[in-house]
Parts: sequence; structure tokens; C-alpha cells
Amino acid sequence: MKKQKLNKKHNSRTYILVVISVVCTLIVLFIRGYKMFPLDAQAAEINANLSKISESISESLLTNLVNGLSSNPYDYIKDNESYDSIIALGSSALPNLEDALKSSTKDGLIEYIIAIAIEEIANTNIRSADDMFWETPKGFLSVWQPFVSSVSERVNFILSSEMDDSKKVEEMKIYGILALPELCRHMQVLERSPTLLEYARTLLFIATPEQHYSDSVKASEIVNAVENDLDVLINYVG
Repeated sequence: MKKQKLNKKHNSRTYILVVISVVCTLIVLFIRGYKMFPLDAQAAEINANLSKISESISESLLTNLVNGLSSNPYDYIKDNESYDSIIALGSSALPNLEDALKSSTKDGLIEYIIAIAIEEIANTNIRSADDMFWETPKGFLSVWQPFVSSVSERVNFILSSEMDDSKKVEEMKIYGILALPELCRHMQVLERSPTLLEYARTLLFIATPEQHYSDSVKASEIVNAVENDLDVLINYVG
């Protein structure tokens, strides 16, 4: 019995040492994997916050060894200041986040969190479409890039169609704020349609939460705001 207890203690210690070793390895790999990101000011800020998220995940791994670990990525970003700081960067962060995902050689939890952040900032949910469901970060990237490339053409098609305006809004919702640049290329359509104008306002408020535009902002003012404040988004969508 004594020998069995000693073996159990030894196995427990070995297990903890192995987990600690794995966590340390993950941290090292994380740092190595992301050091090649573009080093402009915003990219550096994103990298710093991703590092903090990685550290908090590692702490959670060590803390929850006994109680078990969550397999849900959303559990690791709930009330996480570093993740919230990335989201607060807004649409200008989309190119850097996509570059971060493309540059990573891994397909793990941090990459999954980057994919979540991209969708949250863009206010999209591409998994709601049957042909764009994704399960892994690299899987997300494989559907996200062609999705972004098609936005302008698809929104133009929707706006030029014979659908009623309410239906047009429903069809555009999957594109989130990515639809805004193309919407603004149809200013006369916005001026004629209260429904589409209201939707453009909603997207503008989401894309520029720090600006506090009037609830009655006009179509021309929306166009000017997008051109002046969302140039990165315009270039990102194309």
C-alpha cells in the first residue's frame, strides 16, 4: 500500500511537471511564431495583447489542472482586457489581424482567438452560411479571404437588384461593416431609401464607435465619414 501511494504521488508530480513543461513550450513557440509579424505601431500593440492573452491562457492551464480545462475558446476571452483592447482598435486592425493569422505556422487556440476577433470587429458571422462554415483558424482563413474579396461585388449586386429594401438589408447583414464602403458608392440609393440609409448609419456607428455621429446623419455625411475615417477599411475590402 505504501508503495502504491508513493507511485501515485510520483505519477501526480510527473503529470504536473509534464504540464508545466508543455505550457512553457507553448509560450516559447508562441513568441517565436509571432515575432515575424509586421512591426508597425498597431501590429506591435496587437502582438503585445496576443502575448498577454497567451500568458493568461497558460496561467489558466496551471490553475485549472484539477478542475479540468475548457475546450471553448470563448471562455478565454470573456472579460479579458487584452482581447477587448484588440477589439477596440476597430476596423483598422483587420489587415494586421489577418496578417497575424496568415503568418502563424500554427492552428491552435491563439489563432482561433484571432479569427474570433476578426469576425467581431467586422460584425460578421460567416459560419451562418452553409458554404462558409469553419472549425479551425486555418479553415477560417480559407473562407475569409475569398469572402472579403467578394464583398464589393456582392453588395453592388444586392443594391442593384429588384429586391425590396428590407430584403436588401437582410442580404447584406452577413457582410457586417465590410459592406459600408460599397454602400457609400451608392449615395443616391441611400438618399432615396430611408431603410438603406438607416442601415448605413447603423454600420457607421459600429465601425466608428469613438466618433459619436448624430442619429440623423445624412447620406453625404456618411460618405465623407467613411472616406475620412475608414480608409483602411476601404483598402481592405477593395
